Amino acid sequence: MIGAIVSTQQLDKIMYHISLAMNEGGNILCGGKAVNVPGRCSDGWFIAPTVIENLPSSCRTNQEEIFGPVLSVMKWSDFDEALRIANDVEYGLTASIWTNNIDDALAMARRVRVGFVWVNSVGPHYRGLNYGGYKNSGLGRDEGIQEMLSYTEQKSISIALRN
Repeated sequence: MIGAIVSTQQLDKIMYHISLAMNEGGNILCGGKAVNVPGRCSDGWFIAPTVIENLPSSCRTNQEEIFGPVLSVMKWSDFDEALRIANDVEYGLTASIWTNNIDDALAMARRVRVGFVWVNSVGPHYRGLNYGGYKNSGLGRDEGIQEMLSYTEQKSISIALRN
């Protein structure tokens, strides 16, 4: 599978982050290259899905939104360390929690600083559920009642009655 990119500028940004990850000590497990397959992927910008390991949570690849087919894999020892890693970024649009323990899933979902959490899945949005981020991710809330209310104007009127 190939990751389609929207522009040359975005492709360059993603490739820069992959290069930066290698310079910061990351190990590319797969992908990491722009792809041009004549007859199939020759009329656009494509990057092979990329998986990187051995990067600390503080590196730029783990701190910035890349918007491309790049995944950084990090090891953690316990619940609190996983939560610290997840919350140690200035963004918080979504999280996907994978576990067989529903109590751990709910505890993590409550404490992770993101606007939308999937448990044992990723991707689908559901009509009527708010979709939007925490911290520096996203603006407003989409797909819920707040989205409709954002198109309205509200007015408050205060009247002091005389005796």
